[in-house]
Amino acid sequence: MRHIATLLLVAGLAAPAAAQTRIVAQANGWSAFGGTTEGGVPTCGLETRDPGTGRHLLLQHLVGQERPILRLSRPGWNLRASSARPVRIVIDNRRVVAADATGAGREMSWPLALEAFEPAFRLGRLMRIEFPAGPDAPWNLSLTGTNAVMGAFMGCLRMMAITPGEAQPIRPPPPAEPPALAPPPEEPLRPPVEPPAPSPAPAAPAGPPRMDLPADKAAPPTQRPAAPTPPDDGKQGPKAGPTTPL
Repeated sequence: MRHIATLLLVAGLAAPAAAQTRIVAQANGWSAFGGTTEGGVPTCGLETRDPGTGRHLLLQHLVGQERPILRLSRPGWNLRASSARPVRIVIDNRRVVAADATGAGREMSWPLALEAFEPAFRLGRLMRIEFPAGPDAPWNLSLTGTNAVMGAFMGCLRMMAITPGEAQPIRPPPPAEPPALAPPPEEPLRPPVEPPAPSPAPAAPAGPPRMDLPADKAAPPTQRPAAPTPPDDGKQGPKAGPTTPL
């Protein structure tokens, strides 16, 4: 049953405007539907109608809206246009909604936050709608079977989020371009390297260390030996004697 409801929901959302809406779940006078409006706008909703009194409750969401709209109507109403009309919703003697509705003629409405309403609506047994300023006595509605109906409504909203508008195919994002390679860093200019100077020739080995002696210990200066006296062989002239003064 759940698969059949899902197929009907998908078909309703993807159908042209002429198809309008299809019921995807029903229980104890409550029904959930999905499809498109006469203008081709995707929509989801749940509703109940009392055939005896004509009281009609409709919770409807159109694609692009921030919240679904809760509409209350009755054939005998003749509401004057007003800026605010207080309404309270009580589920199992616990108030879950307090709002200011607007409307005229046979209908009033306001945007409904689902955060608190959904779980109470699913699990509750009796819902009472109160009109503190009129125009009607409280409405008492049985919530038997509303868990399945609310589940189908929420499934329709999820499907609408996946296929908004005309259900365009989802295209993967284009592949990311590889990052451009940065050019290699330029090396700083360096001065030309001069060839190393030739190594100096090794110095001659130094002599033994010089020892400075005191003057009285100094060695005497070296004297040349005297030339030898030639022998007297009689060939030399007479030796000069002492000069006698005249």
